[in-house]
Amino acid sequence: MRAGPLADLGVPGTPLADVVALGRTLAIARARCDLPHPIHALWQSVLGGPGVRGIPIADGALTLQDTLDVAGALADIGDLAQSARWLLTLDPAAAVREPGLALRVLPELPRSELPAHAAWLDGWLHSAAAASVDLAERAVLALLRSGHIGLGLAHRGALLPDAGALLDATLALWRGQWPAAIATLERHQVRPRLSAQAAAVVTIARARAHPCASSVAALQHLRAAHAHDPHLADPVGRAAVWTAMQCGDDGLLDATRRTAPDHPALCLLGRIAQLRAPPGPRRDVDAGLHLGVLQDLARAGIGPDTAARQLDEAALWELLAGFGGNLTDAPTWTDGVALRPLELTTARQQARQLQARLPVDGLDAVLAAFAGMQRSHPEASAFATYGAEVLLWAGRASEAALVCGQVWGVTENRWAYVGLGAARAALGDANGARVAWRDGSARHGGRLAGEATACYAADLALAAGDLETAHVEAEFALRGRGTRLRAWLVWAEVQASHGADDRGRAGLLQAFALAPGLFLDDLWPRFEPVLEGTLPALAIADLCRIARTRCAGNASSWLYSWRDGDGGLRAWAHVPFRHIVGCAGWLSRSRYSRGVHAHSSASPRASPAVAPAAVDAS
Repeated sequence: MRAGPLADLGVPGTPLADVVALGRTLAIARARCDLPHPIHALWQSVLGGPGVRGIPIADGALTLQDTLDVAGALADIGDLAQSARWLLTLDPAAAVREPGLALRVLPELPRSELPAHAAWLDGWLHSAAAASVDLAERAVLALLRSGHIGLGLAHRGALLPDAGALLDATLALWRGQWPAAIATLERHQVRPRLSAQAAAVVTIARARAHPCASSVAALQHLRAAHAHDPHLADPVGRAAVWTAMQCGDDGLLDATRRTAPDHPALCLLGRIAQLRAPPGPRRDVDAGLHLGVLQDLARAGIGPDTAARQLDEAALWELLAGFGGNLTDAPTWTDGVALRPLELTTARQQARQLQARLPVDGLDAVLAAFAGMQRSHPEASAFATYGAEVLLWAGRASEAALVCGQVWGVTENRWAYVGLGAARAALGDANGARVAWRDGSARHGGRLAGEATACYAADLALAAGDLETAHVEAEFALRGRGTRLRAWLVWAEVQASHGADDRGRAGLLQAFALAPGLFLDDLWPRFEPVLEGTLPALAIADLCRIARTRCAGNASSWLYSWRDGDGGLRAWAHVPFRHIVGCAGWLSRSRYSRGVHAHSSASPRASPAVAPAAVDAS
């Protein structure tokens, strides 16, 4: 078995010493709170659960600093919209005390809630401008990129020339005015802080304004120059899709559509790819995937009535032109002059949003929501396949296999193959699982959701005692995406089974960094020696096996689920490690941790912090 350095796996780069320090911090916080499950109070209730709506404070009163601390903690655990609501309880001058937090969370406030807070946000922007021109610039640009166009433009006068030029160029890009976008930035020198956004604007504009060959060359140059700049990842991926549009290159269109982030325009492009596909095995396109976008556009008065559901390629290209050059998650519509914000979500985005409700609403409510969406949108198989994935996470593999098999026979959706194989593997049918993945790969030219499939294949190999194959499959999954909890558990188990206790411990700590809650129940006494480096290899392998078994069929890279010691299903959305550290520090030092015991003594079952929200296990 190859045993290269841990850094070879392309993981998020979490320092192992920091993970150990986090474990000790959580142990201290656990003792200070004097509760059976104080960490679950944080990771299961505060994380999107009932506790978010009312964190208990012993004496009831919140000081200014308390509220800022709560807003920061909510942001740290990924609930940016709720953090924005907490911040809105303050006056604008107080929010300016925490400019970084305000800039991070206020743009995440849903546009539907903006009218109720417009006066507050306007006051905050005025206060920001009075405090710092730099702060005002960042605030206006953040609001613009979040779709709050009118509010951002109302404060255009607070910007310095280079930031104003970037704002003007961005708006010109979104209106489809490619030469104007380029010329605006070329007339100004943009400061380094804004260069990533400026580079994205210029490259996308050039990709749309120049002939096909020049467009492709521009994209290649951008990828090479900014390969390590995470701020450009999404614009580059989406620019590749729009370049495929410009070139009319079916091969490029198909390849970029598979790798670029989800976007409403991708659904329409996918429909074009399907219309062009020759007879025979279909490409990875659902027949009705684009209909949700068309229906949303029709409700906004854009495009034809989708009742006919028969738009030809020319009509689809005409609709795509209305997206202009806006490749953000806050799409706008343009007639070449005006910009109109749109509320558009693809079926896949909606399905992921439903999955994200698992820690909040529980299993039954989420599955009921998926069933409702399947009834109302029978043409969009994403609601069936993503719902089947939740069934798989809950250990209901027979039901998941049935759903995936039905979808497989209708749409040839990639997840139908992956999910069917995973469900068969969970049912002990290793050969059936491999057949499903082999057939799916053949239908899709060798392209499946490879990282997830590798996680399940690694499990099968581990069950068969084939440690070498399990090692190869787990490393493949981690190289593709280092946030797959299951892959880390397999990788660590293989290392420990070979007697490499240091590497097994390192892999197990990486799993802990992704989902601390998995180990902070009855597993904590067995896990704590891992932090001290005193657990032998065979004990590490056994702990990995137990944790992996509790994760049932979950091989997700962003939403982890597991059965706790009492059999309840819990879920935890992926949060960057630095945010977990910040939230754990808040728990260990805050008034919340000092006062929660007094609160719980009076009503131990009433507080979500005392009775953590568990996902219904039925």
